[in-house]
Amino acid sequence: LGVEGFMKKSVIIMNPESGKAKKLSGYKEFYDILRKYSYETEIMFTERKHHASEIIENLPNDIDLVISAGGDGTLNELINAVMKLEKRPQIGFIPLRNNE
Repeated sequence: LGVEGFMKKSVIIMNPESGKAKKLSGYKEFYDILRKYSYETEIMFTERKHHASEIIENLPNDIDLVISAGGDGTLNELINAVMKLEKRPQIGFIPLRNNE
């Protein structure tokens, strides 16, 4: 487990319009993998351009890991928003863009 036996906290910010995201049958695997590494996880979906930035700006300060699940636009928004935070969580990336 995380520090002093507590679960760490993570958020996956997912763009549901990304090509591969539309094909996912469920998200249980994301939860299972992160739980294996002692992360309590919440998935939040973007609804519009710049929404990932808004989500980051409104996260509580106790988030340890933020994961971008989408394309390069979602990742770019996430990185720029995280860099503005006083306490910066670690960043992860799950590429879900179209490979056309």
